[in-house]
Amino acid sequence: MKNRIIIIIVIFMSGCIEADISKCPDFGKYKLIINDSNEYSNRNQMNSIINIYNTNQRYYFTKEANCSSINRDGSIKLYPGTYEINCIVSNEPITLCDSVKIKVNNGLALFNKIITKEIIKCNQNRVNIHTQLINSIIDIIADTTELYIHNYKLLSIDLSTPDDNNTFYNIDNNKINLSSSQSESIRYNPTNYISKNDMYRLYTIPISANSPIDIKCNVTKTDDNYNNSLTIEHIIGRLYINRDISSGDYCRIFINISPTKIIHTKTQIENWKEVPDNKEIDLG
Repeated sequence: MKNRIIIIIVIFMSGCIEADISKCPDFGKYKLIINDSNEYSNRNQMNSIINIYNTNQRYYFTKEANCSSINRDGSIKLYPGTYEINCIVSNEPITLCDSVKIKVNNGLALFNKIITKEIIKCNQNRVNIHTQLINSIIDIIADTTELYIHNYKLLSIDLSTPDDNNTFYNIDNNKINLSSSQSESIRYNPTNYISKNDMYRLYTIPISANSPIDIKCNVTKTDDNYNNSLTIEHIIGRLYINRDISSGDYCRIFINISPTKIIHTKTQIENWKEVPDNKEIDLG
């Protein structure tokens, strides 16, 4: 009886190996665990998609918001071999177009890391990554002294950056298409106030040099005790930056706000990789 059982098992396993191995449920596959070393301030907003491919196969694994990491539960299982892995993280659900393109919108935070990993026969194949910025960041640092003197209070800041229609991130070449002549957008996007640094952040598409950036500061008049009135006023200004804000760039724009105008005082642009605290990410 024992001999019969052994023979049956051998026949079953041999049949699975000889057939199309992709049809064998997890047979011969090994776990891949991916840990992201970034410190996301609000992981409950984190969405991710993991693109894994080699010469024979392309796999997509997705995780919606409220996941604790890109992948720590071992849900990814692969056959032994060498794989290219593109881990993409966002603050919004990620939309795949044509299987290799991701729609990029103003307001969308997009980070990724591409690695090569050899999957071997072991209980767990582990890899640690540090995702980097794909699109661009604009931070507004506002001096509100003049507002305060005239009994005004800054409530929020909105930005209108170039139109994001037909802007995509290509997974295969790791690039965002950037037009040399960008059209103006008629839509303002709200920035996210980061209290730790007292600044207003917007994730944007890359921006060509000398494209217009419109800033709208939403303020309210206060009484002598600095209680807000019910009326919101808008102070609008436009600026042009004489160089590209490229993919992966971090742009800080410094402004002074008075009750009647916005004065642009300084702009600083550097690559996100060079920012000292670039592991601390606010997804907005």
